Amino acid sequence: MHPSKPHGAHNWTLLQGTTLLQITEQSRKLRNTILKAIFAKTQMCR
Repeated sequence: MHPSKPHGAHNWTLLQGTTLLQITEQSRKLRNTILKAIFAKTQMCR
């Protein structure tokens, strides 16, 4: 049985989903790093 969509299209969607997930994970880590840096600065200013 062959699906109506070509196999490449499914792989492309999967790839996009994975890339989006990685970008979200990276931005979350980046935000955490920035928050830590801001927190460290406010601690030093006291």
